[in-house]
Amino acid sequence: MVNAPAWAAAILTILLFGVALVSMAAGDLGIAGLCFLGASVAIYLREKRLLDR
Repeated sequence: MVNAPAWAAAILTILLFGVALVSMAAGDLGIAGLCFLGASVAIYLREKRLLDR
């Protein structure tokens, strides 16, 4: 069975990394930093709370 919240967190992480990379390329380092922080939190929550182990 598919764990939808875990998949959503993984997709959110990929999107946040993409936005962060585009923001870095554009020179907006504040937005990039917040996106990287959000991605880190999403990865942590996915690994600790959303995966069935």
